[in-house]
Amino acid sequence: MLGEDSYPLWILLWLSYQSSTQGNKASTLRTYLSRLTPTSMMMLPDIPWLTLWDGELMEAISEQLPTQKGWDTSTSHNFFQTFNQFISFCQGNDRLTGIPPVQGEGGRFISTLRTHLIMPHEAEHLTRALSRRRSGLRRSWLIAFLLGYYGGLRAGEVMALTLHDVIINQPGDDGPTYCYVEIHAGKTANARRSVPLHLLISPELMTLVKEWIDRRRESFAGQQRLKNIALLGPESSPLGYSRESLLTPLMAWARQSLRGALTPGLELEDIHFDFHLLRHNAISWLVLRLYSDDYPQLLDRLSSTCRGHWSFTPAALANCRRAVYDVLERDAKARGHRLELLAKLIGHRNSQTLTHHYTHVLGEIHGEVLLELMKRR
Repeated sequence: MLGEDSYPLWILLWLSYQSSTQGNKASTLRTYLSRLTPTSMMMLPDIPWLTLWDGELMEAISEQLPTQKGWDTSTSHNFFQTFNQFISFCQGNDRLTGIPPVQGEGGRFISTLRTHLIMPHEAEHLTRALSRRRSGLRRSWLIAFLLGYYGGLRAGEVMALTLHDVIINQPGDDGPTYCYVEIHAGKTANARRSVPLHLLISPELMTLVKEWIDRRRESFAGQQRLKNIALLGPESSPLGYSRESLLTPLMAWARQSLRGALTPGLELEDIHFDFHLLRHNAISWLVLRLYSDDYPQLLDRLSSTCRGHWSFTPAALANCRRAVYDVLERDAKARGHRLELLAKLIGHRNSQTLTHHYTHVLGEIHGEVLLELMKRR
């Protein structure tokens, strides 16, 4: 049975619309059907149901299809043109609202849905509020927020995590705390990566993460294999929360908590305030922290509240460099590969998607660097 939000059903509805309103013949409809159902796209996990489509999936389609299929320019153009017509049809029928047009490399569309920056002190306001509650839901909210805002994980990656995917010190282990979050698969082939969370968050927050993981282990490791124990779940069950019961209410709470609480007059009603916004923020702030290593005057432009945040302390900036500049790439900064390595940490194929869609402070950074350069010449 085809569900009312299934992709195959809406393809049929769109083809019917094309036939009845545009007079397209069967041969043209067959061409459209072929364009909308390339095998590599149909294998993406969220494709069957329109309710699961989001900006991340559109990016995956943009990145993967032309390269995997070996399409020439004409084939790519025809696919994206037809696919965007399909999206417009769905949006005209109250489906896929908020989904940006999909584009290939060199495309003209740039989504402006998630350009709002949550300031570091605003994030601190949220994490402190969540830290005060030890319930399973609130602690899961906290860790999900940390993984998104500081680690740059996608929503689907967060929801798929189990204790098996988190490599962390065991109780009683000596030495400094480490925590690597292993992403084994995702919406793109480049999603597979290891995220050093301990280098991206403060030691105090890392302590809370470790306490939660230890609690999950103590509660269920004797009954279940680690890969069957969700990282984020109720205290009474090894199973995980659903996305609708975890991330959706988390972001609703975050929006409500930030509305005017710290910044007078801050309006969030018209902002696309979803979990993917946290990934945009993670990348933007990581870029600023990396560039400030070479151009410390960037930090002088931050507000005193922002500049005093732990993420801009010398120790935190050093950890940020360690997270991005792998030991095998120690000369990467000198060769100008900083953004390429950051793209790997985030799970992008290269820096094109990162700079095209995510780095919302890059223009300001370059403007400040150029201004400083002109003063010296």
